[in-house]
Amino acid sequence: MKEAFKLTTAIIVCSMGFGAGGSIASHLFQTEEKGLTQADYIPYLMSGEQAMNLLKDISTDEFLQSMATLGAFHAKHKEHATEQFVIEYKAGAGTPINVARRKVEMIYYRAQVARQLGLISEEALRLVMEPGSVAAFLKMVQPLSEVKPNPKPAIAEQRKFWEHYASV
Repeated sequence: MKEAFKLTTAIIVCSMGFGAGGSIASHLFQTEEKGLTQADYIPYLMSGEQAMNLLKDISTDEFLQSMATLGAFHAKHKEHATEQFVIEYKAGAGTPINVARRKVEMIYYRAQVARQLGLISEEALRLVMEPGSVAAFLKMVQPLSEVKPNPKPAIAEQRKFWEHYASV
Protein backbone atom coordinates (compact mmCIF):
# COMPACT_ATOMS: atom_id res chain seq x y z
CA MET A 1 0.00 0.00 0.00
CA LYS A 2 2.83 2.37 0.86
CA GLU A 3 4.39 1.74 -2.60
CA ALA A 4 1.10 2.46 -4.40
CA PHE A 5 0.67 5.66 -2.38
CA LYS A 6 4.17 6.85 -3.31
CA LEU A 7 3.74 5.98 -6.99
CA THR A 8 0.32 7.65 -7.20
CA THR A 9 1.73 10.78 -5.58
CA ALA A 10 4.68 10.76 -7.98
CA ILE A 11 2.32 10.58 -10.96
CA ILE A 12 0.27 13.47 -9.58
CA VAL A 13 3.42 15.52 -9.09
CA CYS A 14 4.57 14.83 -12.65
CA SER A 15 1.19 15.64 -14.13
CA MET A 16 0.82 18.88 -12.14
CA GLY A 17 4.40 19.98 -12.60
CA PHE A 18 7.03 20.24 -9.94
CA GLY A 19 5.73 23.57 -8.60
CA ALA A 20 2.24 22.78 -7.33
CA GLY A 21 2.78 19.03 -7.42
CA GLY A 22 5.98 19.33 -5.41
CA SER A 23 4.21 21.32 -2.71
CA ILE A 24 1.49 18.68 -2.44
CA ALA A 25 4.07 15.88 -2.31
CA SER A 26 6.13 17.74 0.30
CA HIS A 27 3.09 18.04 2.50
CA LEU A 28 2.14 14.38 2.04
CA PHE A 29 5.62 12.99 2.59
CA GLN A 30 6.82 15.17 5.46
CA THR A 31 4.28 13.90 7.94
CA GLU A 32 5.72 11.94 10.82
CA GLU A 33 2.94 9.31 10.72
CA LYS A 34 4.04 8.13 7.27
CA GLY A 35 7.71 8.23 8.27
CA LEU A 36 8.72 9.69 4.91
CA THR A 37 10.79 12.69 3.91
CA GLN A 38 11.27 14.50 0.62
CA ALA A 39 14.32 12.36 -0.11
CA ASP A 40 12.11 9.26 0.11
CA TYR A 41 9.88 10.30 -2.75
CA ILE A 42 12.57 11.37 -5.26
CA PRO A 43 12.90 7.83 -6.74
CA TYR A 44 9.11 7.68 -7.07
CA LEU A 45 9.06 11.01 -8.88
CA MET A 46 11.63 9.67 -11.33
CA SER A 47 9.71 6.42 -11.71
CA GLY A 48 6.44 8.28 -12.19
CA GLU A 49 7.97 10.52 -14.83
CA GLN A 50 9.37 7.50 -16.71
CA ALA A 51 5.97 5.77 -16.49
CA MET A 52 4.19 8.84 -17.86
CA ASN A 53 6.69 9.13 -20.72
CA LEU A 54 6.21 5.46 -21.63
CA LEU A 55 2.42 5.89 -21.50
CA LYS A 56 2.67 8.84 -23.87
CA ASP A 57 4.86 6.83 -26.25
CA ILE A 58 2.65 3.74 -26.38
CA SER A 59 -0.53 5.75 -26.82
CA THR A 60 0.58 7.68 -29.90
CA ASP A 61 -1.00 7.07 -33.27
CA GLU A 62 2.48 6.29 -34.60
CA PHE A 63 3.00 3.44 -32.11
CA LEU A 64 -0.49 2.04 -32.68
CA GLN A 65 0.00 2.21 -36.46
CA SER A 66 3.33 0.40 -36.09
CA MET A 67 1.65 -2.35 -34.07
CA ALA A 68 -1.08 -2.60 -36.72
CA THR A 69 1.58 -2.86 -39.46
CA LEU A 70 3.33 -5.64 -37.54
CA GLY A 71 0.05 -7.47 -36.91
CA ALA A 72 -0.96 -7.29 -40.58
CA PHE A 73 2.49 -8.50 -41.68
CA HIS A 74 2.29 -11.52 -39.37
CA ALA A 75 -1.29 -12.26 -40.39
CA LYS A 76 -0.31 -12.17 -44.07
CA HIS A 77 2.89 -14.23 -43.83
CA LYS A 78 2.00 -16.40 -40.82
CA GLU A 79 4.77 -18.93 -40.05
CA HIS A 80 6.95 -17.46 -42.83
CA ALA A 81 6.99 -13.95 -41.36
CA THR A 82 10.63 -14.05 -40.26
CA GLU A 83 11.84 -15.33 -43.65
CA GLN A 84 9.79 -12.67 -45.48
CA PHE A 85 11.12 -10.00 -43.13
CA VAL A 86 14.74 -10.92 -43.97
CA ILE A 87 13.94 -10.78 -47.70
CA GLU A 88 12.35 -7.34 -47.37
CA TYR A 89 15.10 -6.11 -45.05
CA LYS A 90 17.81 -7.10 -47.50
CA ALA A 91 15.92 -5.25 -50.24
CA GLY A 92 16.05 -2.07 -48.15
CA ALA A 93 16.15 -1.35 -44.42
CA GLY A 94 13.58 1.43 -44.83
CA THR A 95 10.68 -0.93 -45.55
CA PRO A 96 7.43 -0.23 -43.67
CA ILE A 97 7.74 -3.44 -41.64
CA ASN A 98 11.29 -2.64 -40.50
CA VAL A 99 10.36 0.95 -39.62
CA ALA A 100 7.42 -0.37 -37.56
CA ARG A 101 9.64 -2.97 -35.89
CA ARG A 102 12.24 -0.36 -34.94
CA LYS A 103 9.67 2.06 -33.50
CA VAL A 104 8.10 -0.58 -31.29
CA GLU A 105 11.39 -2.22 -30.32
CA MET A 106 12.93 1.09 -29.23
CA ILE A 107 10.07 1.82 -26.84
CA TYR A 108 10.45 -1.62 -25.27
CA TYR A 109 14.22 -1.25 -25.18
CA ARG A 110 13.89 2.14 -23.46
CA ALA A 111 11.54 0.62 -20.88
CA GLN A 112 13.98 -2.25 -20.30
CA VAL A 113 16.97 0.06 -19.84
CA ALA A 114 14.99 2.38 -17.55
CA ARG A 115 14.10 -0.61 -15.36
CA GLN A 116 17.65 -1.97 -15.35
CA LEU A 117 19.03 1.45 -14.37
CA GLY A 118 16.44 1.81 -11.62
CA LEU A 119 14.78 4.81 -13.28
CA ILE A 120 11.39 3.10 -13.21
CA SER A 121 10.11 0.81 -10.50
CA GLU A 122 8.84 -2.70 -11.16
CA GLU A 123 5.38 -1.57 -10.07
CA ALA A 124 5.35 1.41 -12.45
CA LEU A 125 6.59 -0.71 -15.34
CA ARG A 126 3.80 -3.24 -14.71
CA LEU A 127 1.22 -0.45 -14.75
CA VAL A 128 2.41 0.71 -18.17
CA MET A 129 3.52 -2.43 -20.00
CA GLU A 130 0.54 -4.73 -19.82
CA PRO A 131 0.97 -8.52 -20.20
CA GLY A 132 -0.91 -8.63 -23.51
CA SER A 133 1.29 -5.92 -24.96
CA VAL A 134 4.45 -7.73 -23.84
CA ALA A 135 3.16 -11.00 -25.31
CA ALA A 136 2.50 -9.26 -28.64
CA PHE A 137 6.00 -7.78 -28.55
CA LEU A 138 7.58 -11.18 -27.90
CA LYS A 139 5.52 -12.81 -30.63
CA MET A 140 5.64 -10.17 -33.38
CA VAL A 141 8.62 -7.86 -32.85
CA GLN A 142 11.32 -9.81 -31.05
CA PRO A 143 11.54 -12.63 -33.65
CA LEU A 144 12.05 -10.07 -36.43
CA SER A 145 14.78 -8.33 -34.45
CA GLU A 146 16.51 -11.66 -33.88
CA VAL A 147 16.63 -12.64 -37.57
CA LYS A 148 17.57 -9.21 -38.84
CA PRO A 149 21.03 -9.20 -40.43
CA ASN A 150 23.53 -7.90 -37.84
CA PRO A 151 21.19 -7.79 -34.84
CA LYS A 152 22.25 -5.57 -31.96
CA PRO A 153 24.39 -7.39 -29.38
CA ALA A 154 21.83 -6.97 -26.59
CA ILE A 155 19.00 -8.70 -28.49
CA ALA A 156 19.27 -11.96 -26.52
CA GLU A 157 19.29 -10.02 -23.25
CA GLN A 158 16.20 -8.16 -24.41
CA ARG A 159 14.29 -11.40 -24.99
CA LYS A 160 15.40 -12.76 -21.62
CA PHE A 161 14.29 -9.57 -19.84
CA TRP A 162 10.80 -9.50 -21.37
CA GLU A 163 10.24 -13.26 -21.03
CA HIS A 164 11.12 -13.01 -17.35
CA TYR A 165 8.89 -9.93 -17.01
CA ALA A 166 5.98 -11.77 -18.66
CA SER A 167 6.42 -14.85 -16.44
CA VAL A 168 6.33 -13.07 -13.08
